[in-house]
Amino acid sequence: MNQEQLNNNSTDIIVSGISAAVGLVPLAGGFLSELVQGVVPHQREDRIVDFIIDLSNRLEKLEITIDELKNIYSNYSYGAFTYKCLNSVVNEIYEEKIAYYKEICIKGITSEEKELYRIERLLKIFAEMDYYEILYLKFYHYAKYANHFELNKIKAELEIVSVMPNYMLNMTNESRDSETYKQITLNNLEKNGLLEIEIGNIRNSGKPQIKYKITLLGELVLDKIGALNNE
Repeated sequence: MNQEQLNNNSTDIIVSGISAAVGLVPLAGGFLSELVQGVVPHQREDRIVDFIIDLSNRLEKLEITIDELKNIYSNYSYGAFTYKCLNSVVNEIYEEKIAYYKEICIKGITSEEKELYRIERLLKIFAEMDYYEILYLKFYHYAKYANHFELNKIKAELEIVSVMPNYMLNMTNESRDSETYKQITLNNLEKNGLLEIEIGNIRNSGKPQIKYKITLLGELVLDKIGALNNE
């Protein structure tokens, strides 16, 4: 059965079990099918089938043979890492993040063991981020280069005018809450070392201007998840 048939008949295939479905995927599917067992709740089966298909395609393009794959997975660390990737995909609520999991999974299983451990640590950071935090991180990456085209694209996707909270007199509760949610995103990124605070000039109010900029760790996360691959 080819991949088009797998997609068209996914409902019938899933009835017979997720492991069997994944086993039909060329190259990596048969070997990775056992890793899927016990990981996937029924409501996430389609997502994992698609994930494994794309993963298999990537491995095939990299010309990694099944024998090479078996050799990779003879090391327990690679199996544990793949399990964590799949488990993260299963529990992820943001569909937009799935492509990034594919990127980081490929980087992990095709890396030397020392690099695998580093990528696993980045996976943990990434898995705890929501999609808005990724967009904010990309915003501050492009802010370094004054790339207004990309900055405006991100603000349009976030449906905001400014990434910084902007409070005004006579705001509605809903508007005030929306601005405060921005601060939650900034706080999370700063707490995890992905953004850092810069203290600017003193304002007329007597308070210093607070600015944020992306850190080297923030840039590393964007690089490893492939967030800037096509840019």
